[in-house]
Amino acid sequence: MIPESELVKSEILIRDLVLPPDVKLSKQKQIRWLALSLGLISPGESRTLVLDVLESILKNMDFPFTSEQIVEDVCKIQKAKAKDEIKKIDKATRYHLTRLLKIGLIERKKRQYTWIKGNLTNDPIQSLRKKIDSNLDSIFDNMKEVYASYSASKK
Repeated sequence: MIPESELVKSEILIRDLVLPPDVKLSKQKQIRWLALSLGLISPGESRTLVLDVLESILKNMDFPFTSEQIVEDVCKIQKAKAKDEIKKIDKATRYHLTRLLKIGLIERKKRQYTWIKGNLTNDPIQSLRKKIDSNLDSIFDNMKEVYASYSASKK
């Protein structure tokens, strides 16, 4: 049996969504559209914390940021003041940051996070595209190798 979970280097789901004009009218709609297109949420999802985390990251995109800064931003967005609320937000925010690290949207160096910087470009979408293109090249190279091996074994 192949230990599949150990073989996965990264995973990203990209959805081809229509971009209706009304999305551009509200920051919340823009954040939700980005989260949907990047597979961070499912259509119809009602939980919003990941949207608040993404919003905070986008606000801090040009500079390194810490998980504490993101937690603080999310607490402000959610207007959390009670200690137990803040603790829940802290835990959930760290979970989402870990997910974003695994997906490859952000990087971490010495407790500081940054949006991925593909080939030192400052365009965050271009950086993401370069990372995805690189991953796709590797995926298809491996698929070709498996197909060639499979085809050779059929003979």
